[in-house]
Amino acid sequence: MREVPFGQDGNYSHEAIINRINADLANDLGNLAQRSLSMIGKNLEGIVPQPGASSLPTRTSSPRRRVAARPAATRWKAADPSRAEAIWGVVAEANRYFANQAPWQLRKTDPERAATVLYVTAEVIRQIAILSQPVMPGSAGKLLDLLAIPESGRSFASLGAHAGRLAPGSTLPTPAGVFPRYVEAEEAEKSA
Repeated sequence: MREVPFGQDGNYSHEAIINRINADLANDLGNLAQRSLSMIGKNLEGIVPQPGASSLPTRTSSPRRRVAARPAATRWKAADPSRAEAIWGVVAEANRYFANQAPWQLRKTDPERAATVLYVTAEVIRQIAILSQPVMPGSAGKLLDLLAIPESGRSFASLGAHAGRLAPGSTLPTPAGVFPRYVEAEEAEKSA
């Protein structure tokens, strides 16, 4: 949806789509989920941490605010590309937050802060996954599975300041990659 706006002319190229898949999905959202959830798995025994005070900007901790204040039923009307842009803006902010906070270093010097960074990142991933379900239901569902979100907690009603937040103390499954990098068959054969 971000490569060619819905209802408009655009240039389609196989290479552009592969670049979008690898950049947006594998590198940005997929890498953020894999890194943060793996740290929860490895350093916190797969238990969602109790967050402390957060310095994360409100707009990132609640991606719904960045999307639109419209009823959920109309949120994806006409496949509005601005919705995807808003979500990917939050993904970029969450990646910057995670990199700047460096929980892999904080766990040695300030474990409570590291736990907060991991919680906030996982919560943002939860909200991104819920918001992404209309355009990538299978992959968003896999992200929600990795966060142990039940079917009843996957609707737009589970978004917002207090609705449906990750429950500290809950156990997450072993993380797995959701968005592998796309490699052309010819390139894969050359690498083998």
